[in-house]
Amino acid sequence: MEREDSILLPTRIVAAIIAPVLVLAVIMLYFLPGDTDRHWAWPISPELTAMYMGAGYASGAYFFTRVFFSRSWSSVWLGFLPITTFTIFMFLATVLHWSRFDHSHVSFWIWTLLYVTTPVIVPALWFMNRRTDPGRKEGELRIPLPARGVLAIAGAALMALALLMMISPSAVMDDWLWPLSELTARVVAAFIILTGGLLVGMALDSRWSASRIPVETFVLGTALMLIAIVRDWGSLDPSEAVRWGYFISVLAGLILLAGFYGWMESQARKTQPVAAESEPAG
Repeated sequence: MEREDSILLPTRIVAAIIAPVLVLAVIMLYFLPGDTDRHWAWPISPELTAMYMGAGYASGAYFFTRVFFSRSWSSVWLGFLPITTFTIFMFLATVLHWSRFDHSHVSFWIWTLLYVTTPVIVPALWFMNRRTDPGRKEGELRIPLPARGVLAIAGAALMALALLMMISPSAVMDDWLWPLSELTARVVAAFIILTGGLLVGMALDSRWSASRIPVETFVLGTALMLIAIVRDWGSLDPSEAVRWGYFISVLAGLILLAGFYGWMESQARKTQPVAAESEPAG
C-alpha cells in the first residue's frame, strides 16, 4: 500500500508559527544590522555577522513557508534533521554564553523560547511525519552519482568544521574571514552544520523531488550573503586578495547552485512522462 505523502497538521502549524518569527529576525539582522544593540538579544559586531545570520534566517523562513504550503512531506523532509542539529547548536551557544545576552530584552526571551523548544519539537515532527513518505519511486529523477559524491564530501567537511567551531571556537576565530567572538563563532557553526547536514542528506536520499526546496534555500541564502559582503566589505580580512577570493568563491557557488538547479529541473521535465507511465493504472 502506497503511503499518502502528506504533511500532518501539527507540522503545518509549527511551520506557520516559525516562519513569521524568522521573517522578523531577517528584518532585524539583515536589514538593520547596525541596530542589534537596540533590538536583538545581544549586540552583534561586525554587521556582516548579523547579515550572515539574517541570510540564514531568510532561507529558514522560505523553507518553513514551503512546508506550510507544500502538499508532500517527501519534498520537505530533508530539512528537519539538519534543522534539529542547528537548534541544538543554538541552544548550546545560548547556555555557554548566557551572560552575553541582554536578559531584559524581549528578543532574548523569544530567542530562548525558540531554542529551548525546537530541539524537541522539530525532531518530533520528523518522527511523526516520516511514516507518510512513500520513498523512492520507479522512474523518479535522481541526483547523478558524481554530484552526490561532491555533496557528501562537501557536507561532511562543513559538519566537521562546525563541530570544531562549537567545541573550540578559538581554533578558527583568528583565521576567519571576518572578526568573530566565541558566541558568534558558535552561532555561525550552527548555520554551517545545518548546511552540511542538508548536503549530506541530499546525497543520501538522491531524489531530486526531495532536494529541490533545499537547493532553493541555498540559492536564496547565498544570494543574500553575496549582497551582505558588498554591504560590509570593510569587515572582511584586510587582504584584498582574501576579500576578492571570498567574494568570487561565493559568487561562483551561487552560479553553480543556480546552474545545478536549472539543469536538474530541465531533467525533471524530461522524466515526468516516464514517471507517469511507470505508475500503475487505477
